[in-house]
Amino acid sequence: MLDTTYVTPEVAAEMLGTSVEMVLLAGAEGRIQFYGLNAGISEVEVVTRAHGEELEITQQPWYHDFLPICPADVADVIRTGTTVEEEGRFFLFEDGDSPVIKRLLPPKTLSFPRHCLYVRRGDI
Repeated sequence: MLDTTYVTPEVAAEMLGTSVEMVLLAGAEGRIQFYGLNAGISEVEVVTRAHGEELEITQQPWYHDFLPICPADVADVIRTGTTVEEEGRFFLFEDGDSPVIKRLLPPKTLSFPRHCLYVRRGDI
């Protein structure tokens, strides 16, 4: 069997011995981190803490594949089948002990339909 890093909600439900609806509800409650698949290259504004409280803001191209989505987005998928399209969506990543914030710059909008939601296998 091939073990991938990310699995569909259906596979996650099978691994947890529950229904897909319960896995999605756990995502909407913030108990399971969901990721949206939207591979592509975008222009991003990157905000990092360079030295102490000093912020460094740069613009750069960014290739993204699986992006963390918030519980409210998972709730949107439950209600409507997709997340709300947003321009300038923010993503928070850890870089050592410093958080890195990446913000997609317009005109790129992101929305994640139900079939583009995944869970990290190691989180289950």
